[in-house]
Amino acid sequence: MIFFGSSEYSLPILKSLLKSGLEPLVVTVPDRPQGRGMQIKPNSLAKFAASQRLDIAKPPSLKKERLSSAIRKKLTAHKFGICAVYGKIIPKWILCQLSQGILNLHPSLLPRYRGAAPALGMILNNEKLGGFTIIKMDTKLDHGPIIYQESWPLPAQQTAGEYYRQAFQQMARKIAYLIKEYQQNRLQPQPQNHSRASLTPLLQRQDGYLPPSFFRSALQNKAIPFEKLPPVAQKLLPKRRFYHAAKVAFGLYRGLSPWPGVWTEIKKGNRLVRLKILAAELTPHGFLPSRAQLAGKTPQPWPAAARELLQEAIRRSNQAQLPL
Repeated sequence: MIFFGSSEYSLPILKSLLKSGLEPLVVTVPDRPQGRGMQIKPNSLAKFAASQRLDIAKPPSLKKERLSSAIRKKLTAHKFGICAVYGKIIPKWILCQLSQGILNLHPSLLPRYRGAAPALGMILNNEKLGGFTIIKMDTKLDHGPIIYQESWPLPAQQTAGEYYRQAFQQMARKIAYLIKEYQQNRLQPQPQNHSRASLTPLLQRQDGYLPPSFFRSALQNKAIPFEKLPPVAQKLLPKRRFYHAAKVAFGLYRGLSPWPGVWTEIKKGNRLVRLKILAAELTPHGFLPSRAQLAGKTPQPWPAAARELLQEAIRRSNQAQLPL
């Protein structure tokens, strides 16, 4: 079998496969610059696969004409695949080549929240249930028929990173059993209800930006019009006249953690500086950070950061004092 994966979230799945006696060909992304020194390094999944002496392929693309003959030979030697956060499109020729198909492991209750950021969609929309879905992959994004689905209550404070770790741990516990059931035709694929589908975006660093006016409104627990929400929130929330800025800001903080995180810009003297919110909570009085980090500085408790950096902004905008 082939295992397609590139994320630390994929690791529990691969470990579970190994524990059950399966030793897949691991297909992952090429090594990339990482860390402050931007040294070329393998991702955590590739490092683990190498430590287990598994066969590994790192093609920049899976398009048939771009693959070496050696990698094409490896891919065509298998009948079945598992995909867990691979990060690249698996083309039709591979889907056709693997006679038993590819099972895609997705951390949401499909058809809701297809795409790259399902946790952000669930959190912003205040869903009460999280879960995962295993589908038989087809040529469309998260579109194939459902093989298995499981749900659980979504904690009110959970971040996206915490949710993904939970979801993939849950999938890891079931994957060996589900593969066996699927290959013995005891799990029948059921079509998704595509009319209920929603799509989440591939996140960019800029998606974590909270405009200063929105940030102040969140701190002061104000309602703001839909058009004043950050762009990523506008993509995922239903359009209505007003939203509570504090609830949206807290949803973005949870849904964008650990990456790209949420940040704003504040004026210090004559220049704008970035302020990253490292920890926060939602209180009856509004969105309340507890730790923040000014660009190039060490993290500090929010009251110290707020008093040092935001008083000038408050005076300039003639806003009421922030709740420090």
